[in-house]
Amino acid sequence: MKFMAFLFLVFVIHSCSTDLPRFIPEDFDYPNNKIGAGKTYVYRNRDSNQYHFNDIKIINDQGYRSIRNYGDDSIGDSIITYNGRTIEVYNFFLSRDGKGIKAEKLQDIILSNNDKLGKHLTEWSYQAPKILCTTKLEEEYDKDTTINWQNHPLECLVTRATGILRYRVSNSNYQTTYAFKYYYAKGIGVIRYFNEFTDHDGKYHSNTWNLVSIKTFQ
Repeated sequence: MKFMAFLFLVFVIHSCSTDLPRFIPEDFDYPNNKIGAGKTYVYRNRDSNQYHFNDIKIINDQGYRSIRNYGDDSIGDSIITYNGRTIEVYNFFLSRDGKGIKAEKLQDIILSNNDKLGKHLTEWSYQAPKILCTTKLEEEYDKDTTINWQNHPLECLVTRATGILRYRVSNSNYQTTYAFKYYYAKGIGVIRYFNEFTDHDGKYHSNTWNLVSIKTFQ
């Protein structure tokens, strides 16, 4: 479970530097003026019934957000965003010391491909003693659709992506390629997320995470 949650956290949190336009339109994100004291997104794995959570807060008058991503027993990432663009990322799954590893941005560009959103290319690196992890993602528009959520039909943008995870521990190297689909609901953000991959032992995996509720901080 921990590693599957880690995969969700490192690939679903996209990043844009402050001088780039948004990849996902603002209408398909959760509005700042509705966050209030904070919101918790609760996701459930369709097959395992396990959960992960995103805590979202507004941290200053300019509208910067902090987003804390965690499972039942561990924190994955903590990020700071502005206007849909990630400013900083700290990974706690890899550090295992409670301090977090600050990610280094290697690439973040949006290419025109004559499609609705273009193609978003991102690459991040996380480094700690004896550990080096890099993630690379290419995401682009797939289709428009509607999802019924809490008895309401919601307009959604669907994107497809290919991700590569490279992981080095001491002298051992691993690489895995993933196929993804993300469903961005209007006024909410990521409402569904799917991945499939074959691990280095040849075992096939597929996971679907669905948003089941958005809770207000007490």
